[in-house]
Amino acid sequence: MTIDVTKILDRIKNLEYHEVTLELYQPIAFNGIVPFDIKIKGDVATFRVLAEDYVQAEQIVYTFLGGLRNE
Repeated sequence: MTIDVTKILDRIKNLEYHEVTLELYQPIAFNGIVPFDIKIKGDVATFRVLAEDYVQAEQIVYTFLGGLRNE
């Protein structure tokens, strides 16, 4: 298997911050390291995520929150 370093570096250079806003229906305990910035105001949480696009940013947030429920 060959790794194309140029493709990897290009992908990293194209990452941008995206804000994903979700309404929290129940309290969430954030224990340990969180891989992005979170601001919570009332029942609304805004996640600032480094990703290629908004869809990937949403997926990162949903995966992270799903992992919290399974702990």
